[in-house]
Amino acid sequence: MPREKGCAVWTDPYYDAIYGKVLMCTYSVPMYRDGIFIGVLTADVCLDQFTEEVDEIKIIGGYSAIVSRTGRIISHPDRSYIMKETVFSIAEKMGNKELADAGREMISGKSGFRKFYDSEMRETKWLVFAPIRSSGWSMAAVIMEDTVMAPIYAHIKRSLIFFLFGLLVIAIAIFIISSRITRPIGMLADAVDRLGKGDLDAKVTGLKNTDEIGVLARAYNKMLGDLKDNIDARVREQAVAKAVEAELNVAREIQLSLLPRRFPPFPGKREFSLHALNLPAKFMAGDFFDFFMLNDDTLAFVIADVSGKGVPAAMFMAVSRTMLRDMSLSNSKPAEVVKKVSDLLAIDNDKMMFVTMFYGHYNFKTGELRYSNAGHNPPYLFRKDGKMEELVPTGPLAAVFPGTDYSEANITLQPGDTLVCFTDGVTEAYPVGGELYGEERFTRLLSGIWSEDVEILDNKVSDEIRKYSDADLKDDVTLLTLRRNS
Repeated sequence: MPREKGCAVWTDPYYDAIYGKVLMCTYSVPMYRDGIFIGVLTADVCLDQFTEEVDEIKIIGGYSAIVSRTGRIISHPDRSYIMKETVFSIAEKMGNKELADAGREMISGKSGFRKFYDSEMRETKWLVFAPIRSSGWSMAAVIMEDTVMAPIYAHIKRSLIFFLFGLLVIAIAIFIISSRITRPIGMLADAVDRLGKGDLDAKVTGLKNTDEIGVLARAYNKMLGDLKDNIDARVREQAVAKAVEAELNVAREIQLSLLPRRFPPFPGKREFSLHALNLPAKFMAGDFFDFFMLNDDTLAFVIADVSGKGVPAAMFMAVSRTMLRDMSLSNSKPAEVVKKVSDLLAIDNDKMMFVTMFYGHYNFKTGELRYSNAGHNPPYLFRKDGKMEELVPTGPLAAVFPGTDYSEANITLQPGDTLVCFTDGVTEAYPVGGELYGEERFTRLLSGIWSEDVEILDNKVSDEIRKYSDADLKDDVTLLTLRRNS
């Protein structure tokens, strides 16, 4: 080894049979002459005295030991361990992973400490180790945890005694002080308890204290009076709210009665299928739809969206629907009907409310649809082959610009074609903090369901909008779907 390494080396300890099984260790130095290796000079060292000197190192509550570079025990108070055990064999007997990890660190020349449990002694110990650089061995000291922790336990014990004594002094002081305020606090607590059981006359009486308890008692009595006044006011408000709710229920029922509710609406007309629905964002809606027969082969229908929501929009909607029906009976062209309705609504329209509408005359014998679109969302027409078309607006929104002319367009529905009309509550639905549903999502949804039964189609769209907006509609949602069957 000295020749190969080119330096002095220590061998691992061994028993020398020549000298009577004496524990030895050899120190070997290579010799050179003119740079040429000529031999090795060795010195055999007996380790018995070395072991005795290590044993003389006194550690309170522990002992010291020497471990070779391979983990073998060289020095130990228990002589049966020397050269017969290693750190790893001891760790294996104990089933102790921490001791094995410490052994690996020791043979790698590291220093440190580890806590481990001695299963034979049934106690926790600390192992502290450091390398002996010249030989590659490790010096180790094993100390009982009780010895290490004894000063700490003593300090904790003294601190605990002082702490308990302080608590006792504080408790006595608290008892003396609390005995002086127990009675007024008890009176106040009794009053609060009676208030909790519903007694609104549970005032604190007979208490003349001028300290904080007295101030608190007087504040409590004032709070009790204010509470009674607030409860009376709330009862009156609830009575008014119930009356308003009852009136709104009646108003909503009246509004629903203005919209067609029977589907299919014309069971005898098998040339077409028609369905519509209305979902109000508030208690009452500003959107509306309507349809009726102009003659034996012509269906008039409309879908409209009044500005705003709630009661004002619902009232404007009722007026708009009534005017539209009246004008439809005396005018044969959709554009003329929309123009006259717009002019009438614009009169005395100080609030500048407006309505968008798609109004059409559908000849279900020929499939011809003549319509006028007053600023409303363009309906989608799905042809039988699935291709989609938009019916763009033919004029501005109604009820704002008196004297405005509206143009008219016409298109022919072929058998199997489906027309989907809707209000902006569909495309502008959104969840809290989210983005609008949008036309792209809507057309993608319709592309997959346009061939469904018209009622199923409308219900699927309404269910999707409710789900997307977390059942919190920000605007009225209205749908009207028309399909030519033959």
